Amino acid sequence: MFTQLAKRFSAKVWIGLSDQGPWTDAKSIVRVMALKASRQTTVFFAAEGTDAADAVSRLGQVGTSDFTNSRDQ
Repeated sequence: MFTQLAKRFSAKVWIGLSDQGPWTDAKSIVRVMALKASRQTTVFFAAEGTDAADAVSRLGQVGTSDFTNSRDQ
């Protein structure tokens, strides 16, 4: 669900386990799964493009809502 939402944005979107990276393409399910982030892990987002702020905001909302209702966003 997370990568599907990330793909809705034209911005390049990255996810990381630290605010310093390393950064992973948030639109790639394989790369996101390779992070092996366990439940309640803090993740960080970065984005670049015309809708970058919206992408980071929406993805952050999905993460804090424990991925509930992400299809509606």
